[in-house]
Amino acid sequence: MTMQEDNIGKCGEGYSRGSVSFQKEGHTSERPQGSQEAGEFLQDEITRKREIALRQHAFFQLRLHIRRGANLVAMDRGGASDPYVKVKCLGRLLHKSRTVHRDLNPVWDESVTLPIEDPFQPLTIKVFDYDWGLQDDFMGAAQLDLTQLDLGHSQDITLELKDPGRPKQHLGEIYLTATLWPRNQQEKEQNRDKLNDSVLTDERRGAEAISDIWFHHDVNPLAMKDASQSDET
Repeated sequence: MTMQEDNIGKCGEGYSRGSVSFQKEGHTSERPQGSQEAGEFLQDEITRKREIALRQHAFFQLRLHIRRGANLVAMDRGGASDPYVKVKCLGRLLHKSRTVHRDLNPVWDESVTLPIEDPFQPLTIKVFDYDWGLQDDFMGAAQLDLTQLDLGHSQDITLELKDPGRPKQHLGEIYLTATLWPRNQQEKEQNRDKLNDSVLTDERRGAEAISDIWFHHDVNPLAMKDASQSDET
């Protein structure tokens, strides 16, 4: 079962949002009406204060630890999958994890620091099954709401994977640890300079590769450029 990534590439509806739970083990969810309303008011107040704090900073860095997956769906005929994780926002790839082969309870144990300019845009965490020589199969996705994070505090998060094409099927969970750090305007500009340098370096490498192929194999570099652009998703 394969879903085109273009159909799921943007942070949209249909995916579960990660939540950070402070509920103690064994605590009952049944509360009197007045207590429930007071709890909702308190939660709204906490959310409001978080949003105010976020708007006071020009830039952020997210330290994301992709720990493991559990009970993932089997995509191969042998009853296994080769899962890897993509972290995206607004269709832009921020990080891709390594592939763990033949494991429905993979341990990635990867940490990455991501630049965040707009914490009000959720990140989409997608899991794919790697297929050699074929299109990778989509295994599920969830959204990470950065506004639920307390600045400077490391928080464990469990994301339930969803697929709009299989709304009733249990697709497993992803376990993360996230820390959102505020940064100043100078650090924001430094990050943009690094990003621009990285883009220029990649463009130079691409131009050198095309030039090398053209020189040795008599290939039209303009035709190759058009072909490479048409394959972008």
